[in-house]
Amino acid sequence: MPREMGYDMSLLSRKAAQQGVPAWVVFGFSLLFVFLVLAALYESWSLPFSVLLSTPVAVFGAFAVLWLRRTIAGWFLPAYMVQIESDVYSQIRAGDAHRF
Repeated sequence: MPREMGYDMSLLSRKAAQQGVPAWVVFGFSLLFVFLVLAALYESWSLPFSVLLSTPVAVFGAFAVLWLRRTIAGWFLPAYMVQIESDVYSQIRAGDAHRF
């Protein structure tokens, strides 16, 4: 963006930015809440740690495989075929946004 352009918050977003709680506090409370829900679900204090620590690894692995697949497909397929993502895991349809 050019330096002359900027952004401005209005109404509720301005109040939230002025009075808001830092993001790390919200993130911490959300992790605590998820941990307590998982502890209640599994009736264990140690098992939720493994679930919380394995989730980011699984997400990273999924994105790594998608990147690797696109890279290897780029070696063997023409460029217009590599740009087409035809699986559910890497697509976000713009047409579905209005439903939410």
